[in-house]
Amino acid sequence: SAIKPIVYSAGIEDGILTPATIFEDSPIYFSIRQANKDYWLPENIDESFEGRISLREALEKSRNVPALIATQRIGIDRLAVQFKKFFFHTEKEFEKRFKRELAIGIGILEMSPLEMVIAYSAFANNGVIKRPYLIKKIEDQEGNVLYRGDDKDEFNLNMPQEKKVLSGDVSEVMISLLKSSARFGGTNKGGFYSERLAGKTGTTNQYRDAWFIGLLPTLVAAVWIGFDDPKVSMNKGTGAGVSGPLYGKILRNVKQKYDIGEYVFEPQAVLQKICPQSGKLPNPYCPRVKEEIF
Repeated sequence: SAIKPIVYSAGIEDGILTPATIFEDSPIYFSIRQANKDYWLPENIDESFEGRISLREALEKSRNVPALIATQRIGIDRLAVQFKKFFFHTEKEFEKRFKRELAIGIGILEMSPLEMVIAYSAFANNGVIKRPYLIKKIEDQEGNVLYRGDDKDEFNLNMPQEKKVLSGDVSEVMISLLKSSARFGGTNKGGFYSERLAGKTGTTNQYRDAWFIGLLPTLVAAVWIGFDDPKVSMNKGTGAGVSGPLYGKILRNVKQKYDIGEYVFEPQAVLQKICPQSGKLPNPYCPRVKEEIF
């Protein structure tokens, strides 16, 4: 589920989706073509359904059906573009790893924590991702630079040193959504929460992997918990149950250093009053009005 923000970002970028978009989180039938069956009835992790739900609520509660409906609306070809921008920086890598399947929207691709941190950093960094490095530089005792790592592709990611993948206003919308999502991430169980914290959990089938990726204005960090052997399950260990609390334990010890500053976006998103029942502008009969970001 940690991939869902990447999917939603494509829809928000194109104006197909907004945080107020209403989905029907109900049992749904997808026609597919596989060797052993021609249909798919996806479920949410708790095997329940919420009914009418906004995109913001769908991300907060990590609902699968809305994410799949969003994937269908956005289209696999458009998501291919988004995944290339965030993850696959060469055509060879893209063709090797991308899958043109509807389930791309709920996380069927294997990603490393490093790849996810790079991608999420765009939301916190005004839509810009930067190539990571391990060693900034090595100097001798006279101060001569013997090695400079920040201009080398030390992880062989074949990506440029800097890459703009989202506009500032889309990044701001995503941070707003991820701040809502972070409230359900379980980090407070580990002793850390902040109004600045944005983040998303992830849990794979049979509880084999648990994720939490958290963002602050000066730090992006990913926690993955699982086993080297994917056949081993964690006995219902979820992102919010194990990874979020571990993130909280780590961050509570460096809170003063990293829980500072504010996100900076250019151009900025705008706030607009809406009717939450419809996700659209309120008319005189709207029972309740709220502000949403666009």
